[in-house]
Amino acid sequence: LRPAALDDLGLVSALEGYIYDYAGKSSIAVDFQTHHMDDVRLPRDMEIVLYRVIQESLTNVLRHAEAKHVDVMIAREGSTVRASVKDDGRGFDADTVMSGKERGLGLLGMQERIELLGGRFHLQSGRGRGTRIDVELDVPEGELVESRHVG
Repeated sequence: LRPAALDDLGLVSALEGYIYDYAGKSSIAVDFQTHHMDDVRLPRDMEIVLYRVIQESLTNVLRHAEAKHVDVMIAREGSTVRASVKDDGRGFDADTVMSGKERGLGLLGMQERIELLGGRFHLQSGRGRGTRIDVELDVPEGELVESRHVG
C-alpha cells in the first residue's frame, strides 16, 4: 500500500508527482507549496499518513467540491510538520458531516490515521465557502532524518 515513490524519492517528490498527475487529469489547478522540507525524511509511518491524507483530500475535492483551485501546503517548523489542503469548492456543513451518520469514511479515516500518530486533525467547511483540512504531527525526537543528496 506504500507508493514506491515515497521510498525512492521521499514525501515531497512523491506528492509533486501525484499532484502533477491529479491536476492534469482533473483540470483543477493545484498550488503545491513546501516550507523547510528540503533534504528531510520523516519517519516512514508519518510519510505514508501525510501522503494518504493529501491524496484522500484531493480525491474528495474531485468527487464532491466542484472546485476550480486547490492549495496544498506541507511545512516543517522544528519537529512539527503541518499540512493543509484548501479548496474553493461548494463546501458543506462540517459539523453535521463530522458528527452524524453522514460522516464520510474518507474523513473518518484521515482523522483516525492522524490521531493514531498523536497528531491533530481539523476540518473547516461551509456551504459556498470551500473546505480546508489541516493536520499537525510532531516528529518524535531523533526520528527526523536529514538526507543529503550526493551528486
